[in-house]
Amino acid sequence: MAPPSNVASRLRERAQVLSARVIDEMYANPFWDDRFAARGRKHAEQDAQYHVTYLATAVEMGSATVMEHYAVWLRGVLTSRGMCTRHLDENFERLADSIAFDSEVSHHRELIEYLARARNALYYDDPVARELQTRGHELADRVYSTLANQESFELVPGINSVDDIRYLISFVADAIVERSAEHLASHLRWMDAFRQRVDCSEDVVDQVLIALDETFGMLSGNAGRHARQLLEDARAQSRE
Repeated sequence: MAPPSNVASRLRERAQVLSARVIDEMYANPFWDDRFAARGRKHAEQDAQYHVTYLATAVEMGSATVMEHYAVWLRGVLTSRGMCTRHLDENFERLADSIAFDSEVSHHRELIEYLARARNALYYDDPVARELQTRGHELADRVYSTLANQESFELVPGINSVDDIRYLISFVADAIVERSAEHLASHLRWMDAFRQRVDCSEDVVDQVLIALDETFGMLSGNAGRHARQLLEDARAQSRE
């Protein structure tokens, strides 16, 4: 059942509060400040408020399809700017949490369902990319476990936390659909530049990529081969 239209007005009134919670959580990861600086935060705040206003429009129209179309369109915009699908998915997830804890907004369940529809629309049709998306958390946990068991392991937020590894897997999934390693290579270049800025060993990035390659090797059939080849191509391009 769609929420009543008066909920849309309340969402617009609460857009800044709801989106501020999302941005505060988002910017706990150093990726955002380092990759996009102050100007990037301004755009992120605007985008987060757009999420709320699009949700309000979907409520007014009584159709979650509005959010589905918005999610797919916005994914194309954001990935062209150096982000991955998981970044957008996580934004919708955090917005759902923000709404759930906001006593000033009613019909939480219905609104969260609209956001769930938007998140589901981000799954690719390509079977390899979709497998990486659906198993992203599991694969990231496996990679992190491999890293954490190494004697030389050093946690570097922005590079090798579980969230960072999940983003990296999402970059691989996006690259598979784009049929180009350049988007992924660009992120690898950023990882290497960031680890230099925070004065970390070159091994920190290499360890992540080696563990990720090994984890991809455990995938069955074409998924593992395709993901590993794309990762290898991106690593080569990132060094050019």
